[in-house]
Amino acid sequence: MNKSKSATVKNLITIGIFNGIAWMLTTVIALAVSFIPVFSLFVPALFAPFVAIVFMIMLQKVPQNGVFVITGALYGLYMIISGHLPIIAAFSTVGGILGEIIWRLTGKDSFNGKAFGYASIMVFYAAGCYIPMIFMRSTYIQLKANQGLDLTFYKQMLDMLTIPVLITSLAVTIVTAYLGSLWGNKVVKTHFMSKKKITA
Repeated sequence: MNKSKSATVKNLITIGIFNGIAWMLTTVIALAVSFIPVFSLFVPALFAPFVAIVFMIMLQKVPQNGVFVITGALYGLYMIISGHLPIIAAFSTVGGILGEIIWRLTGKDSFNGKAFGYASIMVFYAAGCYIPMIFMRSTYIQLKANQGLDLTFYKQMLDMLTIPVLITSLAVTIVTAYLGSLWGNKVVKTHFMSKKKITA
């Protein structure tokens, strides 16, 4: 029992470390493109392929039940800490739950299960970012005003964010998340296959 608890704690720490790396990648890429309003509407689609590599390696090292749920919840927490509306945590966590279900139903060694599970987290995360901008616009603007940010930039971004743009952004996020998972799967096969075989 003690060994089991110790392994669980170790796995949770490992998941936390990999999510920390993912957050750093997310932050760097988001800051790099966030000065251009149109790019700000596709931030999750831009960082998803890079974070996918980290996620696939994490799944290789810690194929533990709950890893998708934990990742989704931590991403939501990260965004709240970063100054976003709390609703994003709900979206991101739901994405993690759905991702967990996909992963388990398809089999933990299934690449498609991992890829679409990861894509679920990313697309719900993106939805949590952008849907409030459309349907809670005044609340979003007030939040940015309270943070002392330049409202001109955010108003320009919100003016460009229509329902068709939202749908496009979410669709592109799914595609880039899947493509990034292919990339991550290749990295795992090249460097980690000695520990556990992954079926493509």
